[in-house]
Amino acid sequence: MKVLVDISNKPDAFLWRPTSNMFCFQYAQGKTRAWPADRVIFQMDQQSDEQDNLSMPSSLYSNSRNKCKLFDWTGKDETIAEGSWHSSDPKALVNGIPLGPNGMIVWVDIPKNHEAFLWRPTIDMKCIEDAVNSAIVWPANKVVLEKISES
Repeated sequence: MKVLVDISNKPDAFLWRPTSNMFCFQYAQGKTRAWPADRVIFQMDQQSDEQDNLSMPSSLYSNSRNKCKLFDWTGKDETIAEGSWHSSDPKALVNGIPLGPNGMIVWVDIPKNHEAFLWRPTIDMKCIEDAVNSAIVWPANKVVLEKISES
């Protein structure tokens, strides 16, 4: 799971996935870092629903009405992943960047092609496997919304 390190209670505590230049919390403050989902406590504040870092557990993020399939954006007719869509609002932010036209914010639940490259990679995420349980941007014309039958 991606978390934004806002305040560190123990600046000298080590990070879960350190790098050569960032190994403890004092260097991670104000940055987004990977962290085990079972070790995150959610604290809701007064921010808008369109948060900058749309990383939430899929149980909070998706429901049976917004399931989708992501197809390869390079032109191959291949299902890359399954997940759920969140927004196509061009003003919505993902990793601090506006979504813009022709994109959708999607939550990746199940990767089908683990090595498929992301449409908009980040430092921490380059391929679909890196994006599992995270929100990413995908081209709208490569997102197929599943039809839900009403019973």
